Amino acid sequence: MAEVVTSNTRSMQALRLLFLNNFAALLVFFKYLITLQTIVACILCNALTIVVYYQTEGHQDRYDGNSMSWALLSFAVILPLISCIAMAFRRREDALKFLKTFRSTGLELYQAHALWEPPEMERRWTHADAFLRELEGMEKELTRYLTLPTASRARHRMTSWGKQEASAIVGHQLLLDQMLNTRCYRISQLCEVLKKQGLG
Repeated sequence: MAEVVTSNTRSMQALRLLFLNNFAALLVFFKYLITLQTIVACILCNALTIVVYYQTEGHQDRYDGNSMSWALLSFAVILPLISCIAMAFRRREDALKFLKTFRSTGLELYQAHALWEPPEMERRWTHADAFLRELEGMEKELTRYLTLPTASRARHRMTSWGKQEASAIVGHQLLLDQMLNTRCYRISQLCEVLKKQGLG
């Protein structure tokens, strides 16, 4: 099954993934970051540092680097780290809110279908069971979709093996997306049965 292929990423050896990720990072560095502008900027920074060092060598014998501003260090290093952590927690909280909304909406819809009394009473639990089967199937497929490995690492763009892995993952994502759309269509059709009885 395609899901078994895409889940092999988790069972791969750590050293192989470490090598591939570092190799892909080096490829990105040399392909996209080493340009004429970066080379000129590095040369100018080093030259200016050397010039300032030799210009102030005889004038500041006691200079030991302790005069650096800690405010500058906090803005340059600490603030970006805090922002990244805050954004990660905010995304997590948003995802939990969406999952809570999905769960509560599904429960309310199931209760509406289960408590409905159709003209033929024998259809009541048949209809509710059909809705519950679709809801459980949607939950399982959504779980499989959310637990798929990511396909946006550098190795997925820069190495041939990574591109094959990414295409397998994306193909399985599209398959699960189609299955979820089919579940949504079936649930909407079951809701139409209620609407025909005046429960819209």
